[in-house]
Amino acid sequence: MALTVGLLGASGAADACGGMFCDNGGGGGQVVIAADSHRMVVSLSPTESTLWDQIRFRGRPAEFVWVLPVPSEEARLELSDSTFFDQLDNQTSPRVLPPANRPRLSCPVYFPPGTQFVDAGVSDGSVNVYREEVVGPYETVLIGSEDADALQAWLVAHNYQVPADTIPTIAYYVAKKSKFMALRLRPGANVTQMQPVRVSFPGFMSSFPLKMVGAGADGALSLTLWVIAEQRYQAMNYPTVRIDPATLSWDWATNTSDYTTRFNEAVESGGGRGWVVEYAQNWSSLFFFNGSGFSFGPDAAVAPPPVRALEEAEFAGRNIRNPFVTRLRTRALVEHLDEDIELGPSAETGWVLPQLTATRELNRPASLVCANDTNNNGIDDRTERERGTFPGSPDADPGMCAISLGGTGPAGLPLLLLGVGVAITLRRRRKRG
Repeated sequence: MALTVGLLGASGAADACGGMFCDNGGGGGQVVIAADSHRMVVSLSPTESTLWDQIRFRGRPAEFVWVLPVPSEEARLELSDSTFFDQLDNQTSPRVLPPANRPRLSCPVYFPPGTQFVDAGVSDGSVNVYREEVVGPYETVLIGSEDADALQAWLVAHNYQVPADTIPTIAYYVAKKSKFMALRLRPGANVTQMQPVRVSFPGFMSSFPLKMVGAGADGALSLTLWVIAEQRYQAMNYPTVRIDPATLSWDWATNTSDYTTRFNEAVESGGGRGWVVEYAQNWSSLFFFNGSGFSFGPDAAVAPPPVRALEEAEFAGRNIRNPFVTRLRTRALVEHLDEDIELGPSAETGWVLPQLTATRELNRPASLVCANDTNNNGIDDRTERERGTFPGSPDADPGMCAISLGGTGPAGLPLLLLGVGVAITLRRRRKRG
């Protein structure tokens, strides 16, 4: 069964074209999120399969066209919500921690979970029109044909601007007996009103074609794919690779790792076609179900996940017994996305947790000292409270920090004085409040 996405336009640019085709005429840890990565979710059950796609587009609304080959005319399109993708990204993105033998404390180390680190059939000549409807800001049509040229001509005649050079790609899916769901912004709607969509199909679907992804695109595409199924999944016909923490370096001068470099190397280790597995765990272990909420900073109020994200999460796992989620990501050249990705159960069944600890060090200071480590275990108190491991000692002033690069001479004094100054300023602000 064929499933892929196309984003088309006569001109203009698409934002994060990966997964679509478009006409392009801190010391406590580092969260790695590819901000421009195109994001997709697939839920696979014996009775129903669903694709979530986050559509992004920059350009004139009239030029926006989204095309999805689907396995049958029973495909159903509904609106989704971007918070579902945001929460998935926050919960499953890799988190790189500094080496275990780190200096006393990076100051301050605060790393709260979630911090940043898409009717009856009628005939129209040789094209069958199965359904036309309005869904939110979109006009949609579900059509089929045995003639790729006729299908492309029908779309263009009905103001779905599909470039002629995509006909070979469309013909490939026509030969696979696919139907096509096309979507465009309705008159009066603009790109700021665009919402992610989900498309559901009856039955189990294990193929996620990539051939159309590359149509009209060039260069490298960043793709993130979450697979929700009864166990850990992987790409069967593309290399599935991991990042070895032993290769990760931590730079104390910038409090960052070289994760992105190692990620690209892992993709290249699969001949430029590798998909990196960054997360694999029970679906129920995510924030959707544990009720812990999340926060985006030390002073932010803890809030539950948005209602729409919870609704989408429940929908995703509703037909799967003991659902499991696997996060796969790649950044590959278009020419390496040369065949449909076949998804299947992984030979490895263990969990892949997002936490990675770097083992190599750059620019290591002799010591780091912070007054906010009241129990002297090298971990900032607020981080411990967030993790639920703080033994209950009182709050300490988070501003008094000193960094020693070797010895206690004048070189370290300005930093210590600066820390004291920050602490005094914070105290004064608190008194005023």
